[in-house]
Amino acid sequence: MGKKVEWYLDFVDSKYKPSKNELIALFYFEPAKEVSIDESVGRIASESSTGTWTTLFTMPARMKKLMAHAYHRDGNFVKVSYPFDLWEPGNAPQLLSGVAGNIFGMKALDNLRLIDIQLPKEYLKHFSGPRHGMAGVRGGFDFVKDDENLTSTKFNNFDKRVKLLAKLRDKAEQATGDLKDAYINITAETHEMERRAKLLHDYGFRYAMIDVVTCGFSAVQTLRETLGDYGMAIHAHRAMHASFDKNPKHGISMYLLAKLMRMIGVDQIHSGTAVGKLVGTASEVRGIADVLREDKVNEIKKVRLNQDWHGIKRAFPVTSGGLHPGLVPDLLKLFGDECVMLVSGGIHGHPRGTRAGAMAARQAIDAVHEGETLEQHAKFNPELAQALEKWGHLRPV
Repeated sequence: MGKKVEWYLDFVDSKYKPSKNELIALFYFEPAKEVSIDESVGRIASESSTGTWTTLFTMPARMKKLMAHAYHRDGNFVKVSYPFDLWEPGNAPQLLSGVAGNIFGMKALDNLRLIDIQLPKEYLKHFSGPRHGMAGVRGGFDFVKDDENLTSTKFNNFDKRVKLLAKLRDKAEQATGDLKDAYINITAETHEMERRAKLLHDYGFRYAMIDVVTCGFSAVQTLRETLGDYGMAIHAHRAMHASFDKNPKHGISMYLLAKLMRMIGVDQIHSGTAVGKLVGTASEVRGIADVLREDKVNEIKKVRLNQDWHGIKRAFPVTSGGLHPGLVPDLLKLFGDECVMLVSGGIHGHPRGTRAGAMAARQAIDAVHEGETLEQHAKFNPELAQALEKWGHLRPV
């Protein structure tokens, strides 16, 4: 009989008990044809930690201490525990290079989905978390927001846009007596984002918007510190997320993306609506809101892991995509008041224009708070009545 070549099964141990400082990942997996269950989970643990495809001639003793362990399997779901020393403190990209790296390219797996990672206190303490969090930005003021693909173009220069919006913000504040702001998109090369962040600060804006997926984890970490020095908050757009989270059998969950962004330090992030045009069921959207807004999250079997945030500030879920005044009751039932509600086409598409659309959205919120149906409230609010006449309670697809 030949010598042992593969050692994937060395990474499988159903009796293993993770220590409190270990990171735990929850995966869904589907083995390729003729690959056993144990070999599959062993490959996941091996490839995402210290293993390779074959046994080695020499291996330092410390390597055994750095091995991941696939220690709990339930059907096609497996928990893998990773020693703390495997990770560089405060390095979010490195974490993803491990638990979401080469393992997704293995031929031995037809499908693999990273659902959640339980982050211990020892790991979390090296990340800043949100600069302001929910408590620091709560207040009900109104804002305008850039589209995710609007940066600085020939037809809409970034610097000119900032200066114009500052004037309009001041005008609106003087007219209403309310605080106003803007989520202006600084997405670009990292050094250029830092320049744009300073420009926003110089013109008195309290927020910057970042397309966090396309910019990448390292850029978001850098801008968290830059904007934090300016006392500014981060509005995180999730553009490109569905390229890896839409398939329920493969990729990375939106839940985990939101969780990692809270760890890094965004103050709010787009989370889905369940009633708008974008993917995401009601239970998925509630789960994302939970991991952003709660200090502790309890495990739900095959859905998420326990998470104690150990003092990391809470972040706002943002509901957006295909919204209009007629959907406000559904949104508030799903999220409660602790959310950021972005209504774009449902404001600009109002029969009487943007101002009337904004009034209709506010009137819809007032109706819910006053215990009235939208139809009852619309009898005395023509803007809301006109919005309902156009859209009713339509849920876009």
